[in-house]
Amino acid sequence: RFSIGAVYVSPQMLEQDSAAVEALKAVLAEQKIPLRTLIAGDVLQSQPNCALACLGPPASGTGGGDNSDSIVLAISCGGRRALLTGDLEGPGLEQLLRNVRLGCDLLVAPHHGSAGSFPEVLASWAQPRLVVISCSERRLEPESLRQYASSGAKVMATGELGAIGVRMGAGGLEYSSWRGSHLKQWERR
Repeated sequence: RFSIGAVYVSPQMLEQDSAAVEALKAVLAEQKIPLRTLIAGDVLQSQPNCALACLGPPASGTGGGDNSDSIVLAISCGGRRALLTGDLEGPGLEQLLRNVRLGCDLLVAPHHGSAGSFPEVLASWAQPRLVVISCSERRLEPESLRQYASSGAKVMATGELGAIGVRMGAGGLEYSSWRGSHLKQWERR
């Protein structure tokens, strides 16, 4: 359904001896889609006013396993920044938090918003205006929601609201949610 120019993964993912990884490689090769790796420090630029910077994992990995070696992207566009953290936890999250404080407009909470992903510390470090948590209703952690909200951020969880859409650019940050056929009006923050 989508045109895919390339698929980016961490080097650690490619080192796994896994049927799923081998199946992914086979499908990408069959479709002639390049498979590339990203490490901390890599920068991809898609337009003059937009950049994607990889903040993790380091080339050598974190030693903490799959989630700890999640790719972390900072996407800057139109004077706004989004921080995508994947399933980041453990040593990978600790390494990220040792970096210079990075403000962002949008934070996609790591590891489905789990309390083990240091919501209060991460919110203080990233200073997001909007936090999106991708989780099921049964995995929604009220304490994490409270900690992110106490930083002053608007917090939206897919377990409560369904799909969440975000648009950001020079005009600001807009978000909406929808469940089934019900679209909530776009709001600005």
